[in-house]
Amino acid sequence: MKKTISFVLALLTVLGVFSALSVSSAGPAKVGNVRQTYSARKSVKIKWDAVEGSGVTYELKLSDSKTTKKYNNIKTNSLRVSGLSEASSYYAEVRAVNGDTHGKWSDKIKAATCCGDTTAKQTKAHKNAVTLSWSKVNGASGYNIYAKSSTAAGNTYKLLTYVKDALKAKVKLKSDDFTSDFLALIVSPVRAVKGYKAENNLSVLSDSCTVNCPKIIPPKANIPTYSSGKLHFSVNSWLSGVKYAVYELGGSKVISTNISAKDKSKASVKFSPKAGVLYKVHARGYVNVNGNVSYGDASDIGYASKAPTVSFSWKNGSLKTSWSKLDGATGYNVSLTNVADSGDTVKVKNVQTESYTFKTSDLKGLNVNKSYKITAKPYRNMTGLTSGTANTFRVEIIGHRGCMDEAPENTMASYERAYINGYDTTEADFWETNSGDIIISHSQMLEQCGCPDTDVRTVSKATIKKYPIIKGSHVKDYPTQYLPTLEQLVKKVASYKMKLLLHMKDVKMSDAGLQKVYDILARYEMLDKTVVLSSSIEGVKRIVNVKLAASFLYVPNSVDDIKRCIDFSARNRIGMMIFKYNEYLSKKYTDYARKNSVRVGCYNVNDKKTACKMSNIQADFLITNNNYFT
Repeated sequence: MKKTISFVLALLTVLGVFSALSVSSAGPAKVGNVRQTYSARKSVKIKWDAVEGSGVTYELKLSDSKTTKKYNNIKTNSLRVSGLSEASSYYAEVRAVNGDTHGKWSDKIKAATCCGDTTAKQTKAHKNAVTLSWSKVNGASGYNIYAKSSTAAGNTYKLLTYVKDALKAKVKLKSDDFTSDFLALIVSPVRAVKGYKAENNLSVLSDSCTVNCPKIIPPKANIPTYSSGKLHFSVNSWLSGVKYAVYELGGSKVISTNISAKDKSKASVKFSPKAGVLYKVHARGYVNVNGNVSYGDASDIGYASKAPTVSFSWKNGSLKTSWSKLDGATGYNVSLTNVADSGDTVKVKNVQTESYTFKTSDLKGLNVNKSYKITAKPYRNMTGLTSGTANTFRVEIIGHRGCMDEAPENTMASYERAYINGYDTTEADFWETNSGDIIISHSQMLEQCGCPDTDVRTVSKATIKKYPIIKGSHVKDYPTQYLPTLEQLVKKVASYKMKLLLHMKDVKMSDAGLQKVYDILARYEMLDKTVVLSSSIEGVKRIVNVKLAASFLYVPNSVDDIKRCIDFSARNRIGMMIFKYNEYLSKKYTDYARKNSVRVGCYNVNDKKTACKMSNIQADFLITNNNYFT
């Protein structure tokens, strides 16, 4: 009989039946990945990976140096345990249970409750920061400082900084992080436990003291305009609690304060400039909370109500003119105007002094029987000013890839900075992806996202959030930026009431893709405010064929190249010519281009000397990486 039983057992073992029965009797698998996911003053939350099998429940042991508490019949893979001691450490173990069988206990992990409360207060307000101080908490290894918008629903916090071995800190804030009027700052004690990695939300919900402080940087006003005895300006997002003040040149004289919104975004203030004075005015937002005042950035404009009176004298056949100096003016357009014949301007000279002598050669062709008027009209380079009745010239400022020296290029943050800084136009590079989407990116490979081996054409709007921007100017200030779609960009630029220059990076993109660009621009009524750029003849022709306004980027080899290029543009319906280098461009060729209905300018203009040259030769536009021209 014994031999028979042995033979059966051996046969079962060979067939795998005995082995299966042995595994089944061992109970559920060992629980893995046990971790603490939440901590409060007197409670913790423990979570673990679920074990496969129907009817599986769990047991949790939580122990300190004196006692062990056991929690049975847990039906989910997590448990919040309350009634613990604050600022205390524990060991947690979990095992799975299936009926009468038990799995092995998991590896022990350390868990900890938070320490007690602190009281905090704001002690000082700065332009873009506040100073906080708080009381010491026994058991705390440091303090997390969080920000929460005052109107945000639920517990939406952002960790600003961690402070160790101190009870005071200057906390920097950025308006771009929040959309509400004011912020709440929360100081929360933190306990560090060896071998225990705290998660971001670990101590946020412990009791703590909030501090109300002003929103540090109110929205910047658009460039003001002057008409009918009033200054007019607007703000993209006018926040309650934020008012605006208007100042004269240098901020030494206040024109008006406590300016509030009208029509949600627009405001105006009475202003009576003196004749013959060039003013520089800025609108500046501010908030005042409990005596703490914080000012935003200023938007500037300069203008003169009237041109200065010109005196003149004849000497040796020359006409000498002079006028009083106008503070703030960088030059004057001096003109001889034929009073009798419809006021036609006969001669115009640009000078940077307060006098000019018309030589004999300047006066040739003047009729001695007619009357002429001499005027000196002030202007100021690169500020968008108007000079009273003078017809001053202004160069259009195009932000290269947004405002790329203030935010990562070709991101929505960069385009917002271009708007805030008062750019007329913003430039963006676009690609067609394999999914048929149009994505904004300068490079074909996603180096900006830290993925130099990934081609932008393999990305779609559905997968774009897999590639956050990690490189670029001030990237740490904009931690959640992604490559935008063309539609996102066009919609935003349309709301800004700006113009758009789009660079088609791939001249071989599909006809359907190029048509999609047209359709998106039409949808947001941006066709007449957008120019599409290419650096190849093939690309320009395709842009024109789809009935989009075209621009051509060209690298001139000589002075003669400039004229040939303008002639080519005029023949091929190219309304905008961009030259990569500026040394050959002169007033002669900007005038020639204007006669042929071609707008000309340069990229990239990143120094003031070249910018002034663009203004002096009356280029139509310049493209820049910098923000100081606005």
